[in-house]
Amino acid sequence: FFGNIEIGHDISSAELREHYHGVIYATGGSQSRPLDLPGADSGNIFGSSNFVGWYNGHPDQMDLAPALDGRTAVIIGIGNVALDIARLLVLPQDQLKRTDIADHALQALAHSGIEEVRLLARRGPVQAAFTPKELEQLMAIPGLQLLVDPADLELDEISARQLEQPEFAEARHNLSLLREIAARPQAEGKRIRFMFYTSPSRFAAVDGRVSAVQAQRTELVRNAAGQLEARAVADSLEIPAALVVHAIGYQGSAIDGLPFDQRRGVIGNAGGRVEADDQQHDYVAGWIKRGASGVIGSNRQCASESVQRMLEDFGSSLPSLAGDGIDALLAERQLEIVSLADWRLLDQHEQARGRIEGRTRRKLVKVDEMLAVIREARAREEAQ
Repeated sequence: FFGNIEIGHDISSAELREHYHGVIYATGGSQSRPLDLPGADSGNIFGSSNFVGWYNGHPDQMDLAPALDGRTAVIIGIGNVALDIARLLVLPQDQLKRTDIADHALQALAHSGIEEVRLLARRGPVQAAFTPKELEQLMAIPGLQLLVDPADLELDEISARQLEQPEFAEARHNLSLLREIAARPQAEGKRIRFMFYTSPSRFAAVDGRVSAVQAQRTELVRNAAGQLEARAVADSLEIPAALVVHAIGYQGSAIDGLPFDQRRGVIGNAGGRVEADDQQHDYVAGWIKRGASGVIGSNRQCASESVQRMLEDFGSSLPSLAGDGIDALLAERQLEIVSLADWRLLDQHEQARGRIEGRTRRKLVKVDEMLAVIREARAREEAQ
């Protein structure tokens, strides 16, 4: 384990190949897919990767500073990430305090004016990507109002047939829960509103900051390829929005020296082997290999395929390596490497900070502070 090392900055992919027989990149989908709509560059519109990074204490997102003084937030997308963000925006402060949310986000949310979160989905409830467990967690929050238009739960013929298929068991459960929500009596309190068949078309802004989402209602149709897609209908609407987060999927980031497919957001590969002119013995697995889709089971199968490719390439013998060892190269560059033991020292420090306030941990969000804690803890251990 070599932490605090950036490939392409501290070490190149070519140098990694000199020191290892094979290199597997499993870097996932680290950034949000861009939202290509007019006005999407307005202030207080964020991709989910940035927004989630902000409240989870990612060092790169600590200065994001979203404005939370408005009453209505809009989340575009309706997968588990979208529901996670919605829950965070309405969760009571006493519950937030018990989590490991970053301190700056906890303080910002304590002064939040957001009363309603609207979840926009261009397709219907049958096609929603969230899991029943995620929805049940929302339903269990005391005092939270969940709203859904009963008309949106009336299925078209295509969705009804789709729902009968065995692989749509989760969708059937989701629909049952949504119907339960629709039947609940309404009351006062913070709200999450599910808006199916609603697709954003542009954003309005005041003084450079988002003020509303212009959207169109949609219907489901089969295209020429027989696939189900959402088609805009004549009805349009304007949704007030002081904050917008788009959770429409993730894509990978380019890695030094490796072929990258900008359109799909993946490293170019054939069955897990990176496409290159020479025998580089680079491999990929997970979302950086096939795109941001699938869950743990999908990744297991994906990883097995990549490892099998690697074993086929090497056969029964391994070539000799030109490098003397990665440790010597990194030491020569005087890089401040974080070992697994070092990370555990930081982990213990964060947990100890949290226990003082009855929390699971209090995260450090600045890299220099993390390194300082590790150095001090390491020095104490060496002095004992």
